[in-house]
Amino acid sequence: MGAGDMPADEDTPPDWDPDMVLHAALMVGDAMIMASDDPNMSGPPSGAYIHHEAADVDAAKRAFEALAEGGQVEMDFGETFWSPGFGACADRWGTLWMVSAPSEFEMPG
Repeated sequence: MGAGDMPADEDTPPDWDPDMVLHAALMVGDAMIMASDDPNMSGPPSGAYIHHEAADVDAAKRAFEALAEGGQVEMDFGETFWSPGFGACADRWGTLWMVSAPSEFEMPG
């Protein structure tokens, strides 16, 4: 849902950007991950990455390239010891992402 989808009222700031995203949802199977606006937050979120594991290497690479477009690549997408395809980036809005393909690697411990 974008800011332009909301009805304007007396509380709407005069510099309100109608292209700003207010709410977004990502469906993962039957589960929904919901993100909402915070008008008091300044700048992109930091301190945590959102991790997306795609169905396979090709899907992971496509997702990574789409997220990295207009953003900044932190780790090029490629094979690692823990995944046949992995990359890290900040998207065009500064949100941090890690994208990987499924792996047989098991975490120690």
